[in-house]
Amino acid sequence: EPTSYEHENGFVRVVRRGLAVWKYERNDQGDVTRRTDPDGNSTDYSYNKQGQLTQVWYPDHSCQRLVWNERGQLLEEQLPNGGIKRYRYDDLGRRTTQEDEHGALTQFEWNNVGRLVQIVLPSGDTRKYSYNAYGKITSERDELGHVTRYEYADGLHLISRRINADGTQVKYRYDNVRLLLTEIENEVGETYRLQYHSNGLIQQETGFDGQRTAYVYDLNSNLQEKTEHGDDGSQLVTRYERDHAGRLVRKTLPDGNIVDYAYDRQGNLLSVDDGHWALAYEYDPQNRLTAEHQGWGTLRYGYDACGQLQKLRLPDNNRLTFNHDKGGHLATVDLNGETLTSHLFKAGQEHQRQQGQLISHYHY
Repeated sequence: EPTSYEHENGFVRVVRRGLAVWKYERNDQGDVTRRTDPDGNSTDYSYNKQGQLTQVWYPDHSCQRLVWNERGQLLEEQLPNGGIKRYRYDDLGRRTTQEDEHGALTQFEWNNVGRLVQIVLPSGDTRKYSYNAYGKITSERDELGHVTRYEYADGLHLISRRINADGTQVKYRYDNVRLLLTEIENEVGETYRLQYHSNGLIQQETGFDGQRTAYVYDLNSNLQEKTEHGDDGSQLVTRYERDHAGRLVRKTLPDGNIVDYAYDRQGNLLSVDDGHWALAYEYDPQNRLTAEHQGWGTLRYGYDACGQLQKLRLPDNNRLTFNHDKGGHLATVDLNGETLTSHLFKAGQEHQRQQGQLISHYHY
């Protein structure tokens, strides 16, 4: 399905794909001030004099607000659910503190060349990092005090060895010409090997268990054939056929069974047919899944103005409805019109859930 664009003053104003139409309104600077989707739901945007986004009004009338300083750094983010995130920076513009919507503070420390050397978590635990002269991490200490070290191939920025906190190690080797990973030796001495075609695609891999798998590609670099080699000399070959867009349309399994795939004009997967229990799919104009069929069973999906799953009809015709508060938090789940569960969120965390007479409280 072709996608067409209508422009005004050099900016996209309308996007059409099939029956779906997206519309955009802009200010004099070309910033999008309103986006209307094919269902008629609009999202509005506001900006400050510097062109930075300051407000986003969503179709459910919730709002996200952003506060910036004179240096263009984000200081505060008020989420649609009412939570507030705050950020602070040093004189060089590096983030030094980050406070989430629950008040938990994370601190970042930097060295004099701008590399992150320590993170202080809200719990007070720390993570520390060391670097070589080229800015590559040579060691990291986690909040439990465990240290992992990294070594690099001579003259390269590629890891040659990782030494774990318990003293075990993993080794890496590379193709010296193209710098492609060719071998991994794990903690117990087992090796995983890779061989490549001249274009850099994997030709063959040998797993840690010795299992060998070979790959063949078409001229567009799409996988065409996979051959699994058994220890007894047997071969299991899986073949892949594709359309002009590179989409998989047929897979022939080693046992000769065939799985066919079909797509609609937008490129959405329409069906998967293995000759026994075919799957079929339906979509709305925004390419969201609306129905899934297999045999006698059908699942149907519906969405709210913000694109969140709102309705689910089960194969036995029972109907679930998911209602959300502003900001996207789940408020209630209804079964056939009767409330099944209700939920209370504060600043992104669930504090209470009720199912029938049972009430659960959550503390963080």
